[in-house]
Amino acid sequence: MVFPSPLTANRQGPALNGRYTVHEGFSRLLQGSGLRAIPQEGNIYSLVAAAPLQHSIDTAPAVATLDLVYAMDEAYSRTVDGYVALNDTTAMKTPASLLETPQTVNVVTKDQMVAQGAQSVTDAVRYTPGVLPSFGDSDTRNDVLHSRGFYLKQNLNGSKLPFGAYSAAMLRIDPYGLERIDILKGPASVMYGQNTPGGIVNMLTKQPLDTPRHEVILGVGSHDRKQGAFDFTGPVDDAGRFSYRLTGLARDSNGQVDKGFDRRVFIAPSLSWKLGERTHVTVFSHYQQDKTLTDYMALPAVGALYDSPYGRISPAKNLGQPDFDGYERRQLAVGYEFEHVLNDIFTFRQNLQYNKVDVTTQASPGYMLDPTSRYLSRVGTRGQARANVLSVDTHLQADFHIGAARHTVLAGVDYMNLDDTYKFASGLYDRPLDILNPDYNVASPELVPRINYRQTREQLGLYLQDQIRWNRWVVTLGARYDSAHSRTLNQIPASVRAKQQETAWTARAGLAYLFDNGMAPYVSYSTSFEPEDGTNFTGAQFKAMRGKQFEAGIKYQPAGSKSFITLSAFEIRQRNMTTPDPDPTHTGFLVQSGEARVRGIEVEAKVHISDSLDVIASYAYLNSKMVNANTDATGRTLQGKSLERVPRHQAALWMEYSPLSALHLAAGLRYQGSNFGDADNTLALPARTLVDASVRYDAEHLSPRLKGLTLQLTASNLFNKEYVGYCLNSIQCFYGQGRKVHASLRYQW
Repeated sequence: MVFPSPLTANRQGPALNGRYTVHEGFSRLLQGSGLRAIPQEGNIYSLVAAAPLQHSIDTAPAVATLDLVYAMDEAYSRTVDGYVALNDTTAMKTPASLLETPQTVNVVTKDQMVAQGAQSVTDAVRYTPGVLPSFGDSDTRNDVLHSRGFYLKQNLNGSKLPFGAYSAAMLRIDPYGLERIDILKGPASVMYGQNTPGGIVNMLTKQPLDTPRHEVILGVGSHDRKQGAFDFTGPVDDAGRFSYRLTGLARDSNGQVDKGFDRRVFIAPSLSWKLGERTHVTVFSHYQQDKTLTDYMALPAVGALYDSPYGRISPAKNLGQPDFDGYERRQLAVGYEFEHVLNDIFTFRQNLQYNKVDVTTQASPGYMLDPTSRYLSRVGTRGQARANVLSVDTHLQADFHIGAARHTVLAGVDYMNLDDTYKFASGLYDRPLDILNPDYNVASPELVPRINYRQTREQLGLYLQDQIRWNRWVVTLGARYDSAHSRTLNQIPASVRAKQQETAWTARAGLAYLFDNGMAPYVSYSTSFEPEDGTNFTGAQFKAMRGKQFEAGIKYQPAGSKSFITLSAFEIRQRNMTTPDPDPTHTGFLVQSGEARVRGIEVEAKVHISDSLDVIASYAYLNSKMVNANTDATGRTLQGKSLERVPRHQAALWMEYSPLSALHLAAGLRYQGSNFGDADNTLALPARTLVDASVRYDAEHLSPRLKGLTLQLTASNLFNKEYVGYCLNSIQCFYGQGRKVHASLRYQW
């Protein structure tokens, strides 16, 4: 809605309960107020003073020019229509305008995921500046992401997902169950405790709605992909106190790699209960089961990244052991979100979530290539991981004025308990594999246990934040104290127990200024801490790694337009990183004098130009460097090296055009500059440009009987460009995802 704020001063309207059309709702809410709502384009309404009755047709109505302010219906709902989100709760844990948030937050909406045909969270964020898949985009097991040169920790509905020391027990969230993905850039410990300086990716699930909506999707695609999905929501009772949502998906597909496959079953029920006008609770859950032989196939650099005497290795080549390899996962999440409005000042909230995951993975990577570059020696491996994490976040929000300043104060306490176990075994195959003519008729190796590990982590944090709005200034101040404990048991080669305890203060300070034209320059400073396992030569436990970021930028939200542009410049430093002990008598030990730095510029523009044209454009420049690192016993040092998997340039452009109201055509370009696959900067991965496309047609325009029916065709890497997305070392390089085409039939009612 667009309206001058003085127009509603000292006016009240009746409460509205029940189900109404938009026109009926406005009529009842504004009855007797002297105001009326005028519809504009794009679901925007102008609120104006109702014209008085005219007693003469010759009397001209008075015309006034009003200064407009921009507000939003359901301003703080996680549901967003279109590509552009203007609000967020991830950065502040309170409903906040992105324009007033002094830190970069990128939002990927459900509509963007649908339009681009995203089949994973990795797919969903590919047009987001500075965000990259950490290990390439062909990994069909996990979504591990980098932002601004550092790992992104993953949250689901604001609660931490498991993060084990070996990163084996990880949930993978299907994007069909998500309403949006919020990416908070830079240190976020002031709100979430232990974290990396890269930030967090917060995945927000679909929640029950008061309005009935139903959807069924059938799809087919590349590699014999077959998928079905449904999403039902609406009120349970006539009074509207209860509402539900049930989302589900089933998939069966082959893979890019020979003999590969990808199967998934996903179900997510949730229920909302309005206990009164001031209180509501939402209980949500999901269960997911995956079974896959991943496209993430390790190949030698000679043949994949570089030419070999026998030419390039095909991306479809399987150098593993199909009858041995595989990946299975079972995951569960259940939780609730509770809110009670105490009065006009105080609001109480509590969020609780429990996540559990079990993973079994078997693989047969190479470890040595013979001098002819034809025969690959392999090792059979099995990893068994289990993790569960319980998190509870309780806070009290207070909204009040002191003089001309409006305060939003948040005081809270959160608790997290993580239990992570991992067992690993391996053994050598008795003969090498011929890369040109693989013979899989070999016996599985005898697997010898190598790792038997269990770790529990606990974190208790207290935080306080104040958002102060005075005239056009917005000040954000926050501080947090954390106490983190971990207990580790390693049982191979002998039982060894270790305990670590860390306390940390973290903070955030930001300042923004809101201009009339929709521009908001801002500056901010934020810090992070991340516990580091291990000890030095003397047996002293490692201190937590510390991160800090300085950021300055401009955000622009044109008045009356659903567009949003963010330009930011930043510097991130992480210290207390481990590096070789320089003492020659301490060979093999580490000290914490390492430090990394990333400087960069990011820009993201999501622009709704007209009802027929939407544009997403992004660019990131990242200059990364290890500024401090010691030399090891061989003379090797990482000092001065670029961080691995951090391209200097990254750009993307997506345009959706509707020449007809029923037809939507879209195309995208994604560019990623060259980067290094290893810390020593010896494996250079070349730059690449990929093309995506989408066509969507609303069948209602063919016949009214087809109302709600939509046909869609999407393609990623349209021209099937071959590229290496990641290299772990010279023996293990991984191709990126080839062309994938999906066709779907969607029916909504």
